[in-house]
Amino acid sequence: MMCLALAGCASAPVQVVPSAPPFAITGRLVASDGERQLSAQVRWSQAGNGRLLLTTPIGQTLALIETDADGARLTTSDGRRYQATDLATLARRGLGWRLPLDELPWWVTGHSAPGPLATSAADGDGFQQSGWNVRFGTRDALGRPLSIDAESPPMRVRLLIDRWLEGP
Repeated sequence: MMCLALAGCASAPVQVVPSAPPFAITGRLVASDGERQLSAQVRWSQAGNGRLLLTTPIGQTLALIETDADGARLTTSDGRRYQATDLATLARRGLGWRLPLDELPWWVTGHSAPGPLATSAADGDGFQQSGWNVRFGTRDALGRPLSIDAESPPMRVRLLIDRWLEGP
C-alpha cells in the first residue's frame, strides 16, 4: 500500500540544460541571409547569465541581449524591448534574423552545444549541428577559436574574436 502511495508522487524526470561555458570576448559579427547584411561590433560575456552588446563600428548601440534563468531579453537602439524563452526566437522577433544564438555560446568556446548531436567535419576543424555547418579558423595559444564561420543556407554568420577578456 505504501509503495502505491509513493508511486503516485513520482514525477517525470526534469531535463536540465547545462549553462554555456563561461567566457568574455570582444569581436566582430557579420551575418547575411543573401539579401541583407548585418555587421556589428560585439562585446559578449557569459557566466550563467549572458550579456551580448551589438554596436556599430563607431560605438552606437544596435541591440543589447541579456539572458538569465527567466529567459532572454533584447533592447534595440530605439528602445523597443522583446522577450522570449530562447535566444533564437528572440533574434527572429527583435532583430529579424535567424541566428544560432542558442548554440553560439558553446561554439565560441570551440565546442558543440548540448542537445542535437554534432557530427564532425571530415575536412578540418568544425562540425555540423542543428542544421548549421560550423568551421573554426585560427585559434589562439590556448586553443580558443579566433574565428567561427557558421552556415545554414541562405544564412551565413562569421564571428571574429578580437580579444578574450579575463573573467566573464
